[in-house]
Amino acid sequence: QQDKNWKSADKLIKQLDSDQLKGRVLSQRYLHPTGWRSTYKQLRDWLQVYNDHPAASRIYWLSKKRRPNNAKSQKPPKKGYLNGYGRSSLGHSYVTIPASSKGRASPSKTRKIARDIRRKIRKGWPTGGLNMLTKANLRYLTKYEEAVLRADLAHGYFIYGKDKDAIEQAQKEAYWTAGIAAWRSGQVDRGMEYFRVLAEREDAPSSLVASAAFWASRGELRSGNAEASFHFLEIAARHQDTFYGTLAAEALGQDITLDFDLPVVTDGFIDWLMARPGGQRLFALLQVGETYHASRELRYLWEEMSEDQQLEAMALAAHTHMAGVSFRTADIIRQRTGVHYYGGLYPVPDFETAAPIRVDQALLLAVMRQESGFNPRAKSWAKASGLMQLMPATAAFISRDRRFRGSRRHDLMVPSINIKIGEDYILHLLDEPLIEEDLVKLLAAYNGGPGNLNKWMRKVNHNGDVLMLLESLPSKETRFYVKNVMTNLWIYRKRLNQEAVTVANLVGKGKARYMPFMGDGNNGDCQLVKLSERCK
Repeated sequence: QQDKNWKSADKLIKQLDSDQLKGRVLSQRYLHPTGWRSTYKQLRDWLQVYNDHPAASRIYWLSKKRRPNNAKSQKPPKKGYLNGYGRSSLGHSYVTIPASSKGRASPSKTRKIARDIRRKIRKGWPTGGLNMLTKANLRYLTKYEEAVLRADLAHGYFIYGKDKDAIEQAQKEAYWTAGIAAWRSGQVDRGMEYFRVLAEREDAPSSLVASAAFWASRGELRSGNAEASFHFLEIAARHQDTFYGTLAAEALGQDITLDFDLPVVTDGFIDWLMARPGGQRLFALLQVGETYHASRELRYLWEEMSEDQQLEAMALAAHTHMAGVSFRTADIIRQRTGVHYYGGLYPVPDFETAAPIRVDQALLLAVMRQESGFNPRAKSWAKASGLMQLMPATAAFISRDRRFRGSRRHDLMVPSINIKIGEDYILHLLDEPLIEEDLVKLLAAYNGGPGNLNKWMRKVNHNGDVLMLLESLPSKETRFYVKNVMTNLWIYRKRLNQEAVTVANLVGKGKARYMPFMGDGNNGDCQLVKLSERCK
Protein backbone atom coordinates (compact mmCIF):
# COMPACT_ATOMS: atom_id res chain seq x y z
CA GLN A 1 0.00 0.00 0.00
CA GLN A 2 2.91 2.37 0.70
CA ASP A 3 3.82 1.99 -2.99
CA LYS A 4 0.16 2.39 -4.08
CA ASN A 5 -0.10 -1.19 -5.35
CA TRP A 6 -3.73 -1.61 -4.33
CA LYS A 7 -4.54 -4.80 -6.24
CA SER A 8 -1.68 -6.72 -4.66
CA ALA A 9 -2.65 -5.33 -1.27
CA ASP A 10 -6.25 -6.48 -1.72
CA LYS A 11 -5.07 -10.02 -2.50
CA LEU A 12 -2.92 -10.07 0.64
CA ILE A 13 -5.75 -8.73 2.81
CA LYS A 14 -7.97 -11.62 1.71
CA GLN A 15 -5.27 -14.07 2.83
CA LEU A 16 -5.11 -12.72 6.40
CA ASP A 17 -5.93 -15.29 9.10
CA SER A 18 -6.77 -12.58 11.65
CA ASP A 19 -8.57 -9.25 11.44
CA GLN A 20 -6.64 -7.91 14.45
CA LEU A 21 -4.66 -5.41 12.37
CA LYS A 22 -7.21 -4.86 9.61
CA GLY A 23 -8.11 -1.45 11.01
CA ARG A 24 -4.46 -0.41 10.82
CA VAL A 25 -4.18 -1.71 7.23
CA LEU A 26 -7.29 0.18 6.11
CA SER A 27 -6.25 3.38 7.87
CA GLN A 28 -2.93 3.30 6.01
CA ARG A 29 -4.89 3.18 2.77
CA TYR A 30 -7.48 5.80 3.66
CA LEU A 31 -4.83 8.25 4.90
CA HIS A 32 -2.34 7.72 2.07
CA PRO A 33 -0.96 11.19 1.21
CA THR A 34 -1.01 10.84 -2.58
CA GLY A 35 -2.39 7.50 -3.76
CA TRP A 36 -5.92 7.18 -2.41
CA ARG A 37 -8.97 9.43 -2.06
CA SER A 38 -11.32 8.08 0.60
CA THR A 39 -15.09 8.46 0.38
CA TYR A 40 -17.14 9.66 3.32
CA LYS A 41 -18.83 6.25 3.54
CA GLN A 42 -15.47 4.46 3.81
CA LEU A 43 -14.34 6.78 6.59
CA ARG A 44 -17.67 6.57 8.46
CA ASP A 45 -17.74 2.78 8.24
CA TRP A 46 -14.14 2.61 9.49
CA LEU A 47 -14.97 4.79 12.52
CA GLN A 48 -17.99 2.64 13.33
CA VAL A 49 -15.71 -0.37 13.90
CA TYR A 50 -12.27 1.07 14.74
CA ASN A 51 -12.84 4.31 16.66
CA ASP A 52 -10.52 3.06 19.45
CA HIS A 53 -7.54 2.98 17.04
CA PRO A 54 -4.87 5.71 17.18
CA ALA A 55 -5.67 6.73 13.59
CA ALA A 56 -9.27 7.51 14.56
CA SER A 57 -8.66 11.22 15.18
CA ARG A 58 -7.20 11.75 11.69
CA ILE A 59 -9.91 9.62 10.07
CA TYR A 60 -12.55 11.63 11.95
CA TRP A 61 -11.00 14.95 10.88
CA LEU A 62 -10.93 13.82 7.24
CA SER A 63 -14.49 12.48 7.42
CA LYS A 64 -15.77 15.88 8.57
CA LYS A 65 -14.22 17.45 5.47
CA ARG A 66 -15.79 14.80 3.19
CA ARG A 67 -19.20 14.62 4.84
CA PRO A 68 -22.05 15.48 2.43
CA ASN A 69 -24.99 17.58 3.55
CA ASN A 70 -27.63 15.60 5.47
CA ALA A 71 -25.37 12.52 5.69
CA LYS A 72 -25.57 10.27 8.74
CA SER A 73 -23.10 11.48 11.38
CA GLN A 74 -19.92 9.54 12.03
CA LYS A 75 -18.82 7.96 15.32
CA PRO A 76 -16.27 10.17 17.16
CA PRO A 77 -12.88 8.76 18.20
CA LYS A 78 -12.27 7.37 21.66
CA LYS A 79 -10.83 9.96 24.06
CA GLY A 80 -7.68 9.66 26.16
CA TYR A 81 -4.80 9.61 23.66
CA LEU A 82 -1.47 10.74 25.16
CA ASN A 83 -0.18 13.44 22.84
CA GLY A 84 3.17 15.17 22.86
CA TYR A 85 6.84 14.28 23.13
CA GLY A 86 9.41 14.63 25.88
CA ARG A 87 11.20 17.87 26.53
CA SER A 88 14.73 18.60 27.64
CA SER A 89 15.24 19.12 31.36
CA LEU A 90 17.27 22.23 30.49
CA GLY A 91 14.14 23.80 29.09
CA HIS A 92 13.60 27.35 27.96
CA SER A 93 13.50 30.30 30.32
CA TYR A 94 10.57 31.97 28.54
CA VAL A 95 7.93 33.21 31.00
CA THR A 96 4.38 33.86 29.80
CA ILE A 97 3.04 37.25 30.90
CA PRO A 98 0.52 37.17 32.40
CA ALA A 99 0.68 33.52 33.42
CA SER A 100 -3.08 33.59 33.98
CA SER A 101 -5.93 36.03 33.37
CA LYS A 102 -7.57 35.05 36.64
CA GLY A 103 -7.89 37.98 39.03
CA ARG A 104 -6.33 40.46 36.59
CA ALA A 105 -8.05 43.78 35.89
CA SER A 106 -6.74 44.08 32.32
CA PRO A 107 -4.83 40.95 31.23
CA SER A 108 -4.96 41.99 27.56
CA LYS A 109 -3.16 45.27 28.38
CA THR A 110 -0.52 43.38 30.40
CA ARG A 111 -0.05 40.91 27.56
CA LYS A 112 0.35 43.73 25.01
CA ILE A 113 2.98 45.54 27.11
CA ALA A 114 5.06 42.36 27.47
CA ARG A 115 4.65 41.48 23.78
CA ASP A 116 5.70 44.94 22.62
CA ILE A 117 8.77 45.03 24.88
CA ARG A 118 9.91 41.61 23.72
CA ARG A 119 9.30 42.53 20.08
CA LYS A 120 11.58 45.55 20.44
CA ILE A 121 14.26 43.35 22.01
CA ARG A 122 14.06 40.88 19.12
CA LYS A 123 14.41 43.73 16.62
CA GLY A 124 17.65 44.88 18.28
CA TRP A 125 16.23 47.88 20.15
CA PRO A 126 16.15 46.99 23.87
CA THR A 127 16.20 50.70 24.79
CA GLY A 128 12.83 51.03 23.08
CA GLY A 129 11.57 48.25 25.32
CA LEU A 130 13.06 49.89 28.41
CA ASN A 131 11.30 53.14 27.55
CA MET A 132 7.99 51.29 27.79
CA LEU A 133 8.46 50.61 31.51
CA THR A 134 6.76 53.88 32.37
CA LYS A 135 4.81 54.57 35.53
CA ALA A 136 1.59 54.25 33.53
CA ASN A 137 2.52 50.81 32.13
CA LEU A 138 3.98 49.51 35.40
CA ARG A 139 0.48 49.75 36.92
CA TYR A 140 -0.46 46.74 34.77
CA LEU A 141 2.56 44.61 35.79
CA THR A 142 3.24 42.74 39.00
CA LYS A 143 6.68 43.11 40.60
CA TYR A 144 7.54 39.63 39.34
CA GLU A 145 6.49 40.45 35.77
CA GLU A 146 8.52 43.66 35.85
CA ALA A 147 11.53 41.66 37.07
CA VAL A 148 11.14 39.13 34.25
CA LEU A 149 10.95 41.86 31.61
CA ARG A 150 13.96 43.69 33.06
CA ALA A 151 15.89 40.42 32.87
CA ASP A 152 14.82 40.06 29.22
CA LEU A 153 15.98 43.63 28.54
CA ALA A 154 19.31 42.98 30.24
CA HIS A 155 19.94 39.95 28.11
CA GLY A 156 18.93 41.93 25.03
CA TYR A 157 21.57 44.55 25.83
CA PHE A 158 24.13 41.77 26.33
CA ILE A 159 23.29 40.06 23.04
CA TYR A 160 23.60 43.31 21.09
CA GLY A 161 26.99 44.10 22.64
CA LYS A 162 25.89 46.80 25.10
CA ASP A 163 27.52 45.25 28.16
CA LYS A 164 27.40 48.40 30.31
CA ASP A 165 23.64 48.78 29.82
CA ALA A 166 23.19 45.03 30.39
CA ILE A 167 24.96 45.23 33.75
CA GLU A 168 22.95 48.29 34.78
CA GLN A 169 19.65 46.59 34.05
CA ALA A 170 20.56 43.08 35.14
CA GLN A 171 22.19 43.79 38.48
CA LYS A 172 18.71 44.54 39.81
CA GLU A 173 17.07 41.31 38.66
CA ALA A 174 19.29 38.87 36.74
CA TYR A 175 22.61 37.77 38.22
CA TRP A 176 23.47 35.51 35.30
CA THR A 177 23.19 38.18 32.62
CA ALA A 178 24.98 40.73 34.80
CA GLY A 179 27.82 38.28 35.42
CA ILE A 180 28.33 37.23 31.81
CA ALA A 181 28.10 40.85 30.57
CA ALA A 182 30.63 42.07 33.14
CA TRP A 183 33.01 39.23 32.23
CA ARG A 184 32.87 39.97 28.51
CA SER A 185 33.45 43.69 29.09
CA GLY A 186 36.64 42.90 31.01
CA GLN A 187 35.16 43.40 34.49
CA VAL A 188 35.81 39.81 35.55
CA ASP A 189 35.86 40.59 39.29
CA ARG A 190 32.48 42.29 39.05
CA GLY A 191 31.10 39.38 37.06
CA MET A 192 32.38 37.01 39.72
CA GLU A 193 30.28 38.75 42.36
CA TYR A 194 27.11 37.89 40.47
CA PHE A 195 28.20 34.33 39.66
CA ARG A 196 29.08 33.58 43.31
CA VAL A 197 25.70 34.75 44.59
CA LEU A 198 23.73 32.81 41.97
CA ALA A 199 25.81 29.63 42.41
CA GLU A 200 24.95 29.50 46.12
CA ARG A 201 21.20 30.03 45.66
CA GLU A 202 19.19 26.90 46.37
CA ASP A 203 15.96 28.21 44.85
CA ALA A 204 17.38 28.83 41.36
CA PRO A 205 16.95 26.33 38.46
CA SER A 206 19.66 23.65 38.40
CA SER A 207 20.88 24.61 34.92
CA LEU A 208 21.33 28.25 36.01
CA VAL A 209 23.15 27.27 39.22
CA ALA A 210 25.50 25.00 37.26
CA SER A 211 26.14 27.78 34.72
CA ALA A 212 27.00 30.38 37.36
CA ALA A 213 29.10 27.95 39.39
CA PHE A 214 31.15 26.87 36.37
CA TRP A 215 31.88 30.46 35.35
CA ALA A 216 32.66 31.35 38.97
CA SER A 217 35.16 28.49 38.95
CA ARG A 218 36.76 29.84 35.76
CA GLY A 219 37.13 33.26 37.35
CA GLU A 220 38.60 31.92 40.58
CA LEU A 221 41.11 29.89 38.60
CA ARG A 222 42.15 32.99 36.63
CA SER A 223 42.73 34.76 39.95
CA GLY A 224 44.85 31.89 41.26
CA ASN A 225 42.28 30.76 43.84
CA ALA A 226 42.44 27.02 43.19
CA GLU A 227 40.54 26.06 46.34
CA ALA A 228 37.63 28.39 45.55
CA SER A 229 37.66 27.22 41.92
CA PHE A 230 37.37 23.62 43.12
CA HIS A 231 34.47 24.59 45.42
CA PHE A 232 32.43 26.07 42.59
CA LEU A 233 33.22 23.15 40.28
CA GLU A 234 31.79 20.82 42.93
CA ILE A 235 28.59 22.89 43.04
CA ALA A 236 28.22 22.73 39.26
CA ALA A 237 28.99 19.00 39.13
CA ARG A 238 26.01 18.24 41.39
CA HIS A 239 23.86 18.86 38.31
CA GLN A 240 25.40 16.29 35.97
CA ASP A 241 22.55 16.20 33.48
CA THR A 242 23.10 19.86 32.59
CA PHE A 243 25.56 21.38 30.12
CA TYR A 244 27.84 23.07 32.64
CA GLY A 245 27.36 20.29 35.19
CA THR A 246 28.84 17.82 32.70
CA LEU A 247 31.78 20.15 32.02
CA ALA A 248 32.39 20.53 35.75
CA ALA A 249 32.34 16.77 36.34
CA GLU A 250 34.92 16.31 33.59
CA ALA A 251 37.10 19.08 35.02
CA LEU A 252 37.02 17.33 38.40
CA GLY A 253 37.81 13.97 36.83
CA GLN A 254 34.50 12.59 38.08
CA ASP A 255 32.74 9.77 36.33
CA ILE A 256 29.24 10.86 35.34
CA THR A 257 27.04 8.62 37.48
CA LEU A 258 23.73 8.28 35.67
CA ASP A 259 21.61 5.19 36.29
CA PHE A 260 20.12 3.83 33.07
CA ASP A 261 18.30 0.94 34.78
CA LEU A 262 14.55 0.71 34.26
CA PRO A 263 11.64 -0.63 36.34
CA VAL A 264 10.78 -4.31 35.89
CA VAL A 265 8.01 -5.11 33.41
CA THR A 266 5.93 -7.72 35.24
CA ASP A 267 3.86 -10.58 33.83
CA GLY A 268 0.87 -8.94 35.49
CA PHE A 269 1.27 -5.83 33.38
CA ILE A 270 1.67 -7.87 30.19
CA ASP A 271 -1.54 -9.73 31.10
CA TRP A 272 -3.27 -6.37 31.69
CA LEU A 273 -2.27 -5.22 28.22
CA MET A 274 -3.26 -8.49 26.56
CA ALA A 275 -6.72 -8.24 28.13
CA ARG A 276 -7.37 -5.14 26.02
CA PRO A 277 -7.77 -4.94 22.22
CA GLY A 278 -5.29 -2.06 22.07
CA GLY A 279 -2.73 -4.10 23.98
CA GLN A 280 -3.21 -7.06 21.65
CA ARG A 281 -2.67 -4.80 18.65
CA LEU A 282 0.40 -3.31 20.34
CA PHE A 283 2.17 -6.67 20.55
CA ALA A 284 0.99 -7.73 17.08
CA LEU A 285 2.44 -4.53 15.60
CA LEU A 286 5.72 -5.08 17.43
CA GLN A 287 5.88 -8.60 15.97
CA VAL A 288 5.61 -7.29 12.41
CA GLY A 289 8.12 -4.46 12.99
CA GLU A 290 5.59 -1.60 13.12
CA THR A 291 7.20 0.02 16.19
CA TYR A 292 5.85 3.52 15.59
CA HIS A 293 2.24 2.35 15.29
CA ALA A 294 2.68 0.04 18.29
CA SER A 295 3.79 3.06 20.31
CA ARG A 296 0.58 4.86 19.38
CA GLU A 297 -1.46 1.99 20.82
CA LEU A 298 0.45 2.35 24.10
CA ARG A 299 -0.35 6.07 24.15
CA TYR A 300 -4.07 5.27 23.92
CA LEU A 301 -3.85 3.05 27.01
CA TRP A 302 -1.82 5.46 29.17
CA GLU A 303 -4.73 7.15 30.97
CA GLU A 304 -6.25 3.79 31.91
CA MET A 305 -3.11 2.77 33.82
CA SER A 306 -2.29 3.22 37.49
CA GLU A 307 0.90 5.14 38.32
CA ASP A 308 2.75 1.85 38.94
CA GLN A 309 1.58 0.53 35.58
CA GLN A 310 2.72 3.75 33.92
CA LEU A 311 6.24 3.08 35.23
CA GLU A 312 6.11 -0.34 33.59
CA ALA A 313 4.73 1.16 30.36
CA MET A 314 7.69 3.55 30.23
CA ALA A 315 10.09 0.64 30.75
CA LEU A 316 8.32 -1.47 28.11
CA ALA A 317 8.56 1.40 25.62
CA ALA A 318 12.29 1.77 26.26
CA HIS A 319 12.99 -1.97 26.01
CA THR A 320 11.07 -2.33 22.74
CA HIS A 321 12.63 0.78 21.12
CA MET A 322 9.43 2.85 21.21
CA ALA A 323 11.67 5.85 21.74
CA GLY A 324 9.12 8.66 21.41
CA VAL A 325 6.80 7.15 24.04
CA SER A 326 9.73 6.23 26.27
CA PHE A 327 10.98 9.83 26.27
CA ARG A 328 7.47 11.29 26.71
CA THR A 329 6.42 9.04 29.59
CA ALA A 330 9.78 9.24 31.39
CA ASP A 331 9.48 13.04 31.19
CA ILE A 332 5.95 12.92 32.67
CA ILE A 333 7.25 10.75 35.52
CA ARG A 334 10.22 13.10 36.04
CA GLN A 335 7.91 16.10 36.35
CA ARG A 336 5.49 14.24 38.62
CA THR A 337 7.96 12.56 40.98
CA GLY A 338 11.34 14.22 40.46
CA VAL A 339 12.84 10.81 39.62
CA HIS A 340 15.03 10.66 36.50
CA TYR A 341 14.79 7.32 34.69
CA TYR A 342 17.65 7.99 32.30
CA GLY A 343 17.05 4.72 30.44
CA GLY A 344 13.65 6.14 29.47
CA LEU A 345 14.71 9.75 29.05
CA TYR A 346 17.56 8.76 26.72
CA PRO A 347 16.16 5.83 24.71
CA VAL A 348 17.84 4.06 21.79
CA PRO A 349 15.41 3.52 18.88
CA ASP A 350 15.77 0.88 16.18
CA PHE A 351 15.20 3.02 13.09
CA GLU A 352 16.90 1.65 9.99
CA THR A 353 19.56 3.90 8.52
CA ALA A 354 22.70 3.88 6.44
CA ALA A 355 25.98 4.30 8.33
CA PRO A 356 28.42 6.80 6.82
CA ILE A 357 31.88 6.92 8.29
CA ARG A 358 32.00 10.27 10.11
CA VAL A 359 28.64 10.65 11.87
CA ASP A 360 28.23 8.28 14.77
CA GLN A 361 25.26 6.96 16.69
CA ALA A 362 25.46 9.23 19.74
CA LEU A 363 25.35 12.45 17.72
CA LEU A 364 22.41 11.23 15.64
CA LEU A 365 20.49 10.30 18.80
CA ALA A 366 21.37 13.62 20.43
CA VAL A 367 20.05 15.62 17.47
CA MET A 368 16.91 13.49 17.05
CA ARG A 369 16.04 13.77 20.74
CA GLN A 370 16.13 17.56 20.55
CA GLU A 371 14.70 18.04 17.07
CA SER A 372 11.70 15.71 17.09
CA GLY A 373 11.54 13.82 20.38
CA PHE A 374 12.03 10.68 18.21
CA ASN A 375 8.78 11.31 16.33
CA PRO A 376 9.34 10.26 12.69
CA ARG A 377 6.15 12.13 11.68
CA ALA A 378 7.12 15.41 13.37
CA LYS A 379 6.45 18.55 11.35
CA SER A 380 7.22 22.11 12.45
CA TRP A 381 5.39 25.34 11.65
CA ALA A 382 8.28 26.11 9.26
CA LYS A 383 7.63 22.79 7.42
CA ALA A 384 10.73 21.01 8.74
CA SER A 385 9.95 17.29 8.75
CA GLY A 386 10.90 13.99 10.32
CA LEU A 387 13.31 12.78 12.95
CA MET A 388 16.02 15.32 12.18
CA GLN A 389 13.62 18.11 11.18
CA LEU A 390 14.85 18.73 7.65
CA MET A 391 13.54 21.58 5.52
CA PRO A 392 12.44 20.45 2.03
CA ALA A 393 14.86 22.93 0.44
CA THR A 394 17.76 21.60 2.54
CA ALA A 395 16.89 18.00 1.69
CA ALA A 396 16.70 18.84 -2.02
CA PHE A 397 20.08 20.61 -1.91
CA ILE A 398 21.92 17.90 0.05
CA SER A 399 20.41 14.94 -1.85
CA ARG A 400 20.50 16.74 -5.21
CA ASP A 401 16.89 15.66 -5.69
CA ARG A 402 14.53 18.57 -6.29
CA ARG A 403 11.52 16.30 -5.75
CA PHE A 404 11.95 16.72 -1.98
CA ARG A 405 10.51 20.20 -2.51
CA GLY A 406 7.35 18.67 -3.94
CA SER A 407 6.36 15.10 -4.78
CA ARG A 408 8.87 13.49 -2.38
CA ARG A 409 8.39 15.79 0.62
CA HIS A 410 6.41 13.05 2.40
CA ASP A 411 9.47 10.78 2.14
CA LEU A 412 11.19 12.97 4.72
CA MET A 413 9.02 11.20 7.29
CA VAL A 414 10.59 7.85 6.38
CA PRO A 415 13.30 7.32 9.05
CA SER A 416 15.96 5.78 6.81
CA ILE A 417 15.64 8.61 4.26
CA ASN A 418 15.46 11.38 6.85
CA ILE A 419 18.47 10.15 8.82
CA LYS A 420 20.58 9.57 5.70
CA ILE A 421 19.98 13.13 4.46
CA GLY A 422 20.47 14.49 7.98
CA GLU A 423 23.83 12.72 8.24
CA ASP A 424 24.89 14.06 4.87
CA TYR A 425 23.90 17.56 5.95
CA ILE A 426 26.00 17.28 9.12
CA LEU A 427 28.96 16.11 7.02
CA HIS A 428 28.42 19.06 4.69
CA LEU A 429 28.43 21.50 7.60
CA LEU A 430 31.52 19.94 9.18
CA ASP A 431 33.44 20.62 5.98
CA GLU A 432 32.48 24.31 5.93
CA PRO A 433 35.56 26.54 6.58
CA LEU A 434 33.50 28.67 8.97
CA ILE A 435 32.68 25.68 11.18
CA GLU A 436 36.09 23.97 11.19
CA GLU A 437 34.64 20.77 12.71
CA ASP A 438 33.68 22.76 15.85
CA LEU A 439 30.67 21.18 17.57
CA VAL A 440 29.26 24.46 18.93
CA LYS A 441 29.37 26.06 15.48
CA LEU A 442 28.05 22.90 13.82
CA LEU A 443 24.97 22.76 16.03
CA ALA A 444 24.38 26.51 15.82
CA ALA A 445 24.42 26.22 12.01
CA TYR A 446 22.16 23.14 12.05
CA ASN A 447 19.58 24.99 14.13
CA GLY A 448 19.92 28.59 12.98
CA GLY A 449 21.34 28.10 9.49
CA PRO A 450 24.88 28.63 8.15
CA GLY A 451 24.02 32.14 6.98
CA ASN A 452 22.97 33.24 10.45
CA LEU A 453 26.05 31.64 12.00
CA ASN A 454 28.26 33.58 9.59
CA LYS A 455 26.50 36.81 10.59
CA TRP A 456 26.77 36.03 14.31
CA MET A 457 30.45 35.18 14.04
CA ARG A 458 31.12 38.60 12.50
CA LYS A 459 29.06 40.57 14.99
CA VAL A 460 29.49 38.73 18.31
CA ASN A 461 32.31 39.82 20.62
CA HIS A 462 33.47 36.50 22.09
CA ASN A 463 37.22 37.14 22.46
CA GLY A 464 38.06 33.71 21.02
CA ASP A 465 36.29 31.95 23.92
CA VAL A 466 33.98 29.23 22.57
CA LEU A 467 31.82 29.30 25.72
CA MET A 468 31.46 33.08 25.45
CA LEU A 469 30.53 32.59 21.79
CA LEU A 470 27.83 30.15 22.85
CA GLU A 471 26.43 32.50 25.50
CA SER A 472 26.52 35.43 23.06
CA LEU A 473 24.50 33.85 20.25
CA PRO A 474 21.64 36.28 19.53
CA SER A 475 19.04 33.52 19.16
CA LYS A 476 17.78 32.23 22.51
CA GLU A 477 16.45 29.13 20.75
CA THR A 478 19.88 28.39 19.26
CA ARG A 479 21.68 28.88 22.59
CA PHE A 480 19.40 26.39 24.30
CA TYR A 481 19.53 24.07 21.31
CA VAL A 482 23.34 23.85 21.31
CA LYS A 483 23.50 23.23 25.07
CA ASN A 484 20.74 20.64 24.96
CA VAL A 485 22.20 18.68 22.04
CA MET A 486 25.72 18.73 23.49
CA THR A 487 24.36 17.50 26.83
CA ASN A 488 22.36 14.82 24.99
CA LEU A 489 25.54 13.79 23.16
CA TRP A 490 27.57 13.44 26.33
CA ILE A 491 24.84 11.45 28.09
CA TYR A 492 24.46 9.13 25.09
CA ARG A 493 28.24 8.69 25.08
CA LYS A 494 27.87 7.53 28.69
CA ARG A 495 24.97 5.23 27.87
CA LEU A 496 26.87 3.65 24.97
CA ASN A 497 30.10 3.31 27.00
CA GLN A 498 31.94 5.73 24.73
CA GLU A 499 34.48 8.37 25.70
CA ALA A 500 33.14 11.94 25.64
CA VAL A 501 36.21 13.40 23.94
CA THR A 502 34.53 16.74 23.17
CA VAL A 503 33.91 17.37 26.88
CA ALA A 504 37.56 16.82 27.73
CA ASN A 505 38.69 19.07 24.86
CA LEU A 506 36.27 21.82 25.86
CA VAL A 507 37.43 21.76 29.49
CA GLY A 508 41.14 21.24 28.84
CA LYS A 509 41.75 23.14 25.60
CA GLY A 510 38.76 25.46 25.32
CA LYS A 511 37.93 23.84 21.97
CA ALA A 512 34.74 22.05 20.97
CA ARG A 513 36.09 20.01 18.07
CA TYR A 514 33.75 17.18 17.16
CA MET A 515 35.42 13.80 17.64
CA PRO A 516 33.21 10.95 16.34
CA PHE A 517 33.29 7.55 17.99
CA MET A 518 34.55 5.06 15.43
CA GLY A 519 33.46 1.71 16.84
CA ASP A 520 32.11 -1.51 15.38
CA GLY A 521 29.13 -1.02 13.11
CA ASN A 522 30.30 2.40 11.94
CA ASN A 523 32.96 1.38 9.44
CA GLY A 524 31.78 3.28 6.41
CA ASP A 525 29.80 0.47 4.81
CA CYS A 526 26.57 2.17 3.74
CA GLN A 527 24.31 -0.80 4.43
CA LEU A 528 21.01 -0.64 6.27
CA VAL A 529 21.52 -1.42 9.93
CA LYS A 530 19.49 -0.89 13.08
CA LEU A 531 20.39 2.35 14.80
CA SER A 532 20.13 0.54 18.15
CA GLU A 533 22.83 -1.92 17.05
CA ARG A 534 25.48 0.60 16.00
CA CYS A 535 28.68 1.53 17.83
CA LYS A 536 28.21 -0.79 20.79
